[in-house]
Amino acid sequence: MSSDESSSDQDDRSPSPVPPPKVVKKTTGKRKKDIYMGPKRPLSAYMFFCKNNREKVMKEDPTYTFCQVGKLLGSRWREMNIDMKQEYVKMSEKDKVRYENEGGAEARKKAQAAAGLMDKNKKSKKNKDGPKRSLSAFMYYAKDKRGEIKAAHPGITFGEIGKEIGKAWKLCTPEEKEPFNKLAAKDKLRYEAEMNQMPKPVHQQKQQVQHVKSESEEESGSDSESSGSGSGSDDGSDSEDNSD
Repeated sequence: MSSDESSSDQDDRSPSPVPPPKVVKKTTGKRKKDIYMGPKRPLSAYMFFCKNNREKVMKEDPTYTFCQVGKLLGSRWREMNIDMKQEYVKMSEKDKVRYENEGGAEARKKAQAAAGLMDKNKKSKKNKDGPKRSLSAFMYYAKDKRGEIKAAHPGITFGEIGKEIGKAWKLCTPEEKEPFNKLAAKDKLRYEAEMNQMPKPVHQQKQQVQHVKSESEEESGSDSESSGSGSGSDDGSDSEDNSD
């Protein structure tokens, strides 16, 4: 066998390259979007109107802000007569029937309970004697924009106002969010300062007393051990003197 053939055989027998291991990303849990929250709530006639006409208004002038688009949609909705709105009223009524057929509010409660979200959604008991909780930047933004969006969208429900505020917040630039971030940071410092001035709860006071008591017992125990060792050495010295 020639050297060329042997080298070719060795090449054929050489191990194939091992592919790199696949990197598996660890997931901490399901996203809220992946969790079934029950049937989707029905939309009002006005919300159907906004869904159908929002893109048209934005194409008229791409420089419009979210709130400006909302104001234009609100003014056009007010200018429409009952016959023009009837199309969207029928869409809303059909959506309500769909919602009830899918189980309605009861089905939403069961779905959220099955997903373990009911306890999280319950409001924690407020401490009447404690300071008012600090607000987030988004909550300050919502307080500032709620009246503006409500005026621009007549007939809008409370839940729909929240959705509109959430959409507007997502479209805000970091510069536009900065004033609300500063308000939130200032309010957080206020809350922490007031919490530090609050008297500690009874169970925390008991824990602190027990901790101090255990520390004093440890100190007294160490003192007795040291005194015991000292007396032992004195006895030894006395016995040695007596033996002499």
